[in-house]
Amino acid sequence: MDITLVIAIIGCIIGIISFFFARKDKGEKDTQTSSYKMGQIEAKIDFISKQITLLSDKFDKYDSEVEEKIQKAIDNHVIAYHKGN
Repeated sequence: MDITLVIAIIGCIIGIISFFFARKDKGEKDTQTSSYKMGQIEAKIDFISKQITLLSDKFDKYDSEVEEKIQKAIDNHVIAYHKGN
């Protein structure tokens, strides 16, 4: 009976140790995966931020160009149809 008890205790110890090593490997793998995904997300957010900045600049420029064109058209209209008044 002493031999079977020793074998059972050794088996339990091996089971517990293998469980903790498996969890450690899984934890490290999960950390690598989550770090990679966070890096991808940050890169995408950076890209989107740059695109929004470019679009904002274009809209600001577009507004001023449209205002200039409208003013020019009004000036031409005044000159052509209202004899410069």
